Amino acid sequence: MKKADLVFSALLVPVDFVMLVLAGTFAYFLRFTKFFQNLRPIIFDLPFEKYLGLALVIAAFFLGIFALAGLYKIRFPRRVFKEFPKIIITVSAGMALVVVFSFSIRQWFVSRFIVILSWVLAIVLVTLGRLLVKYLQQWIVGKYNYGIHKVALVGLDGVGGNIFKEMNSKPHLGYRVVARTENFNRARLLKIIKDKDVDEVIQCNPKLSRKNLLELLDLCEEKRIDFKFIPNLLETRTTNIDIQTLAGVPIVEFKRTRLDGWGKILKRGADIAGSLLAIVIFSPFIAATAIAVKLTSSGPMIYKNERVGDKGEFGTYKFRSMRTECCVGKQFKNQKKALEHERKLIKERNTRSGPIYKIKDDPRLTPIGKFIRRTSLDEFPQFFNVLFGQMSLVGPRPHQPREVAGYQKHHKKVLNIKPGITGLAQISGRSDLDFEDEVRLDTYYVENWSSGLDLAILLKTPFAVLKRRRAE
Repeated sequence: MKKADLVFSALLVPVDFVMLVLAGTFAYFLRFTKFFQNLRPIIFDLPFEKYLGLALVIAAFFLGIFALAGLYKIRFPRRVFKEFPKIIITVSAGMALVVVFSFSIRQWFVSRFIVILSWVLAIVLVTLGRLLVKYLQQWIVGKYNYGIHKVALVGLDGVGGNIFKEMNSKPHLGYRVVARTENFNRARLLKIIKDKDVDEVIQCNPKLSRKNLLELLDLCEEKRIDFKFIPNLLETRTTNIDIQTLAGVPIVEFKRTRLDGWGKILKRGADIAGSLLAIVIFSPFIAATAIAVKLTSSGPMIYKNERVGDKGEFGTYKFRSMRTECCVGKQFKNQKKALEHERKLIKERNTRSGPIYKIKDDPRLTPIGKFIRRTSLDEFPQFFNVLFGQMSLVGPRPHQPREVAGYQKHHKKVLNIKPGITGLAQISGRSDLDFEDEVRLDTYYVENWSSGLDLAILLKTPFAVLKRRRAE
């Protein structure tokens, strides 16, 4: 861990403290503005000096909760949007504890408005403060190279090439690739570490033998440099284990997913609430899209597409984007002809490898169909799939039965949980990802599910859709 990472992680503590105090201060003075006094007269007497002292104590208390929640964990680069769900949960929990404590000692806050606004402002300002620290660090890294991470990559193609492009195109992330090598060679890597003053080695070749991987790890420990590696699919499957003892013997259970027990209950509750909210909020877009599809082409508005989920086959609801005679599905006639046409297009225009296909410039699409595909409006009816329990808001994308029939054994890991409208693969590249990369991301999600990860994916989804739309 570099000194710069320690410095900027430590800087978060006073920044969070200042932001928490500012949140309370702003809430206090907003309550005394003429606008809010007209809404509800002030009937309490709380001098600012006394209130400020209370705010300082509560802010210090919140720092302790932040630390327990892992918000001061030293990491590089720091991803504020990934921390945002944890900030919401932690600030909310801290505020709840303060309210419960005050109630237990029979002391109540004199203004509910101040309490609620302090809670909202604390979330906003703490996030803003952390963004400022992040961009300050990026600016210093870019201008002065302070805290730059000098990286050696082992593995040139595939994942290694993608990582190199990402680091090379985004210098503000703080990484500088100083050397790349295709395979592990101890003598060559020792020379690279010495000549280039390497800070960390990233092993990007998932096919590297276990023997070479252990040798590389030993070398990094010997030279006291950081070591990171890209796991293969087998290694990602061993992240969730449960150990029990029976007759004095430890028994290890490999869990299919972390999404179990209360986690499953929590996720289902969030799906019901989220899908209902989405249906209400997006109802004007849903209605407008339905009318546009109906007026511009003959046939049903909703296309029921057969997909495979954790419980087997089910029908996903989508707005019809193709001409009726070209639609493939049990609800449509002339299936033999439609399937033959699709197979021909797949052979001529498929842009994806593996069992999944994507037809470039699909001629079957209607004019309105091209638009709703590009903007993802065609997928809005899937909120009803979520409401009915067939899908989740977040999860691996469901594929067609004939695509799943081509899965290899390790691909079927993604079928362990409900498919989702959006997911980790979708925000990481949508349909541009290689199928194996998509499976790797979805497998990671299956193995490492958390409510915070779901929230982060949902928050990033609109930006992924807009980015995709601009690219087209």
